[in-house]
Amino acid sequence: MKDGYNIDSEMENACYRLASIMDDLEEHWHFSKVTEWGLDDEAGLIHWTLPNGKQVSAACQVMGTYDLGTGSFLWAWGNESIDSNLKEDAQRVHDFGQQNGVDFLTFRKLDCAEDDVWDLIALASQICDSRGAYCGEMDGVLIYVSFGDIKVVS
Repeated sequence: MKDGYNIDSEMENACYRLASIMDDLEEHWHFSKVTEWGLDDEAGLIHWTLPNGKQVSAACQVMGTYDLGTGSFLWAWGNESIDSNLKEDAQRVHDFGQQNGVDFLTFRKLDCAEDDVWDLIALASQICDSRGAYCGEMDGVLIYVSFGDIKVVS
């Protein structure tokens, strides 16, 4: 690790930051009650249908995936099945890890508990200055997405 860099402090700040952001989003959009969600790979957008039927979307980046069967997290930068336009921020996280000697940001795959992934996403979200993060499930895989400003679609 780079001299003078305190990853524990950085991680703690990142977790606090993301928790605060997500609390605000929950209060305004009720994200925990989303009825539908989806990714538009080509447009780089995530879409949600809220409990009141309102549809909202935001520009997004895939940070990584968590396989519920194997208990492993795969950074998007190391996942060939994710479109390159959706993993630019994940690559920034990798580069940050290399520059600051934070190995777990440079390992393509990590064996970890599902709960630990949110710490990684919080740090990634802080590094990339995202407006929030979302996790949705598809076929036994959790997809972690960071996103920008949310806009009402309909």
